[in-house]
Amino acid sequence: MKITEKWAFRTYTQRIIQTLHGFFGRILFWFAITFVVYVGITAEQLQKLHFSTQWWWADFYKITSMFLPGVLVSFFIYFLVVYLPEKRKRQIIKENFRKFYQEIKLELLYNIVFASQKGGRNDISAETKTMDQLMTVGGFRTVFEGGREGDEGWYAFRNYIAHNECEFQEIVFSLIMLAKQIDFILHNYLITDSSTFNYFKRLEILLQNIAHAGSGYDQEKQLSGFLYGTFSGWEPIAGYRGYDPIEKIIQSI
Repeated sequence: MKITEKWAFRTYTQRIIQTLHGFFGRILFWFAITFVVYVGITAEQLQKLHFSTQWWWADFYKITSMFLPGVLVSFFIYFLVVYLPEKRKRQIIKENFRKFYQEIKLELLYNIVFASQKGGRNDISAETKTMDQLMTVGGFRTVFEGGREGDEGWYAFRNYIAHNECEFQEIVFSLIMLAKQIDFILHNYLITDSSTFNYFKRLEILLQNIAHAGSGYDQEKQLSGFLYGTFSGWEPIAGYRGYDPIEKIIQSI
């Protein structure tokens, strides 16, 4: 099996496990199970179908008829007092995070375009149509892939920020803001999937390392590698994945 096929299979398997975990972990699922059991037991008692003729039924029905209604009421109170407010809170945090990332991404793309222009590219501009194109992984890849000279493709951006502290720090500042937002998510948003949590933690550490490394060739290489990999969907093992990994992970939480 090829590396890309193994990667795809592992991703698909993890997605199934995460879906099942989320399904069986939902309070509504267990409320439905309890309700169905209670209705079934009540119907059995009223209709005298099968189990009600067994010697153990009377004691079983007495216990469950006292216990299950209390469980259903508890579920209902929990749903109103805890579940709905918490769900609303999670939706607000997630939506704010999604919008925040879109704003940070757009700001970074503006900086990339301006740095590329200063690096020698005269075939791109920061007009609305171009920026909308760059917000997609396919559009970003089309604009920045290829090129052999220092003022072409992605090289124009890399060569310029490697020797210009001001532009480098502007990009780093945006990444610091993103790292702080990720830290907020990790401390205020319950992430049950370990792979998602680990991804955010690794991303936070990576952004902090970039922010504190300073400018220079090695630092530029790490910074530009992160930006190109994220905005073009490039991954060394899987190649071009067709999506922004940060956007996808935000959507999954």
